[in-house]
Amino acid sequence: MFRFITLLIFFTFFGCADNVDSFIPHEGRLQILELFDQVAPVPEQVTWKPNIGDQVYQFDNGVIISITENAFMDTKGNPWNADVLIEFINITSSPEAMLYDLRTHTAESDFAPDVLFALDLHDTDKNSIKIRENESIQVYIPRGEDVDHNTDLYLKGENQPANFIIVDDSAMEVGPYTIQTLEGNAITEYGYAMSVAEFGWYSTAVIDNASIKSNICIEVDRQILNSNALVYLLPDSGLGVATMNYNELNDAYCKFSRLVATDRSAQIVVVAKEENKYLYGQIVSSDFDAGTIVVSLQDYTEQEIKEILQMIE
Repeated sequence: MFRFITLLIFFTFFGCADNVDSFIPHEGRLQILELFDQVAPVPEQVTWKPNIGDQVYQFDNGVIISITENAFMDTKGNPWNADVLIEFINITSSPEAMLYDLRTHTAESDFAPDVLFALDLHDTDKNSIKIRENESIQVYIPRGEDVDHNTDLYLKGENQPANFIIVDDSAMEVGPYTIQTLEGNAITEYGYAMSVAEFGWYSTAVIDNASIKSNICIEVDRQILNSNALVYLLPDSGLGVATMNYNELNDAYCKFSRLVATDRSAQIVVVAKEENKYLYGQIVSSDFDAGTIVVSLQDYTEQEIKEILQMIE
C-alpha cells in the first residue's frame, strides 16, 4: 500500500504473467522493487475499534497516535462504524527509505528529513478507509530533548513518493508534548506532534537555503542496461535518499544534490537485474570532489541479495 498508485499499476499488469519469476528485458527495475518490498521493514499495526470513544495507541518504537471517535468514513463519505486496521511505518535510516523507493525531494530541491513516516488505513478486507473532513489523526514522534526546534517544513508524499509537497506547518508542533493514555497515565516527551488528514508518507525537515549543491557521478565496472538498474545516493547522516540518473554523454550515473553538501560522507548503492542473477555494488566515500567514482559490481542470487539489502546500515 505504501508504494503508491503508479507502481501498483505496473505490479498488477506484470503480475498477470504465467511465470512471475520470468525476466523481461528492460523491466529489471520492477523486479528489483518487488525484491525491495519483500525485505522492507514490516509496518507496525493496531486495530481501531468503533463506538468506544477516543483512542490512543503507543507503538514499540515510542510513536503515539491519537484518534477521535468519529475520525473515519468510507470512500463515499459515509461514517465508518467497523474495525479499521492502522499500519504505521517509521523510517529510521536512509537504507530503509531506499527499500520503500522514496526520494526525499520536492519540485524545487532535495531535503534531509528529520522524521519520515507513513500511515495507511483500511478495513479487514483491505478496502481503503478515509479520515473525515475536519478530522485528523494526531501523530507524536519522540526525538528527545535535542529535537531540532528549527524544523520548519512539514511535507507529504503526493501521488508518488518522489513528489513531496509542503503541508501547512501549523499542523506540526516541535517541542515537549504530553499525552493522556486511556489508562489515565500521562506521557511527556520531546519531539514532533503532527496532524495527519489522509494516509500516505509524511516528513519534517529544516529549510536549508545556505547549502551548496554538489554534482556527484559514479561509473560501474560492468556494462548494464539502465532500465534494469537502480542507483541510490544515501547520506550517512539523516534520512535523505536520492536516485542517481544515467548520463549517456559520459556513461555515468550522476546526481546534482545538496544532500551531501554539509556532511560529505555518503554511500552509493547500485542494484541491477540480469536474466538469472542480481548485480550489486556499494561504496562509501567522503571525497566527491575527486572526480568520477567507480563502483565494482558482483553477482548474487536472489536470496543473497535479500540478505545484503537487509544488512545495509
